[in-house]
Amino acid sequence: MNLKPESYKYPPCRPTTASRRIRLTSVVICLLGTLIAGHSNAADVVLDEIVAIVNDGVVLQSDLEAEVFFLTLQAKSARQTIPPKAELDKLVLDRLVNREIQRQRANQAGIEVDQAAVNRAIEKVASGNNMNSFEFREQLQSQGFNYSHYRDSIAHEILLSRLVRREVQDSITVTEKEI
Repeated sequence: MNLKPESYKYPPCRPTTASRRIRLTSVVICLLGTLIAGHSNAADVVLDEIVAIVNDGVVLQSDLEAEVFFLTLQAKSARQTIPPKAELDKLVLDRLVNREIQRQRANQAGIEVDQAAVNRAIEKVASGNNMNSFEFREQLQSQGFNYSHYRDSIAHEILLSRLVRREVQDSITVTEKEI
């Protein structure tokens, strides 16, 4: 018997039903993958855009739009004049960049604001308006304010006051001579 590779003949093999299924399944998966990949590229949707990068954080277009809307409502309710859209957008973007820097600095300093502190602050504002917190929330929403955005704004104000307090305390030194 000659076992040289060129003289060896493989026995004819017939594909089994299982191997046919595997091949057919592979072909179908490849075709579906191609169709899905082609379809997803044609229908890409931008969910949000980054308008500013601040160190390790970002300011999103949706944040900018929400803050512009919020400040516009505040200005209208206080009967204040509102600058032109381009100017307002720039002012709000600067504000959001500063807010992100403050948030990062507070985070580095280990300063946090819990929901209980936000609730207490909102209750204080509500009682100053002769309402409970539920009535105050309904009043805000009836005027078009997003309550979640309002809470975030209050949380940031608390965070900022704690950050300033910490930085002021850290900068104060009393010498023996002053005592």
